[in-house]
Amino acid sequence: MPDLMSRILYFHIGIARVVFKTRWGYVKITVCRVGAGGAMDTGNIAILGNACCQLGFYLFSNTAVHFEDDFDTFNHVFHNGFTMDPRAWAAEKDVRGVVIGGSLKSPLNDDPWIREEEVFVRGLVEMGMPILGICFGHELLASALGGQIEKQRRMRLKLDTIRIVREDPLFAGYQGEFLCPVSHSVNVTAMPPDFVLLARSEECEIMVMKHMGLPVYGIQFHPEMTPDIKHHDPTWNPMPDEDIARNQGAQVIRNFSAIVAAHYEKRIGV
Repeated sequence: MPDLMSRILYFHIGIARVVFKTRWGYVKITVCRVGAGGAMDTGNIAILGNACCQLGFYLFSNTAVHFEDDFDTFNHVFHNGFTMDPRAWAAEKDVRGVVIGGSLKSPLNDDPWIREEEVFVRGLVEMGMPILGICFGHELLASALGGQIEKQRRMRLKLDTIRIVREDPLFAGYQGEFLCPVSHSVNVTAMPPDFVLLARSEECEIMVMKHMGLPVYGIQFHPEMTPDIKHHDPTWNPMPDEDIARNQGAQVIRNFSAIVAAHYEKRIGV
């Protein structure tokens, strides 16, 4: 098996070169198996990449890198919209958790694929699938499940202090607050029914939210960002490298990986 850096570079380059355009826009689903052979087998976690440019796909490869140090397989699935049944899709791919990634779009846009993805996500929530919505994914959870989102007066691009207001396994290893980059022009202004607030920042009241009865999370910040990724995505150029290097968010993704594994073990009675 190649060393970790080789696997990371392969995954980055592989995604950056494979871009598929449908009439709905760019839609990519990456299913990666993580934790295989170790003490914790997370199984397959699907990453829904919603960015509308090649750089967005490159950026999202780093999210998978942060899950675990060991990867078994990568399966890139391109689909023309989200017309598949979520339950059948999850069973076919053995998907045990879903990450909904960022995008250059927002759920306030009228693109048909966004409306289809909302339906798809509602189906995932109904079946109890663990979900981590990042930025656009956070906003999509709100718009799909009965919350409210609003356009801000200006784009927020900064290293933000995330203040934890409610303890949760998603924050294992953190003490009170941590630093993460944010890049968004839309805010969740009202959580969906049955969601509770987990964290806020000075300028974003609903920074992290969670369903009260399910492992379904929305986070406005970008835990996957690194200086390496920044240089391939000009939208992050105004943020200094030293700020992005201070990102403390990788543990959030690893914690979600553990949440997925625990949820699956509970479901099968291990």
